[in-house]
Amino acid sequence: MHKLLCLLFLTLAACSNVSELGDIQGEWTISKELAAAPIVGISDGETAELIGDKLSISEREILFQNQSCDYSRVETNEQTIAEFLQFYSLDTNTKLPVGTSVLGVDCEGDMAIKHLLNSEDKLWLIWYGVLLEADRI
Repeated sequence: MHKLLCLLFLTLAACSNVSELGDIQGEWTISKELAAAPIVGISDGETAELIGDKLSISEREILFQNQSCDYSRVETNEQTIAEFLQFYSLDTNTKLPVGTSVLGVDCEGDMAIKHLLNSEDKLWLIWYGVLLEADRI
């Protein structure tokens, strides 16, 4: 019986991670800049050129701007939205929908994405100090 309960627990834990992955997997289009840190790594013109670009998230890889990273897990981060914004030196008055989740990503490769924000059919990521909003295609 003890083995059965352990197996059930492991199955539930694995399924919960899969549902988080399913929330972000797919094709996205960058729709706008939501906020920017005081010091960013790209110009206003370069930021404007990102609007309309595609972001692709598969089961194990994130592709954006001809860069990629591999990841093995996505998990809910304990940070609040305010803590997330403060961590990246973004305007703490930036408005995000109620229920937005901060996700931790162990992304390694050409780009290093450590956090994503997710709410229904919207996703936000930090790109060179700019918080970009993406819509699901």
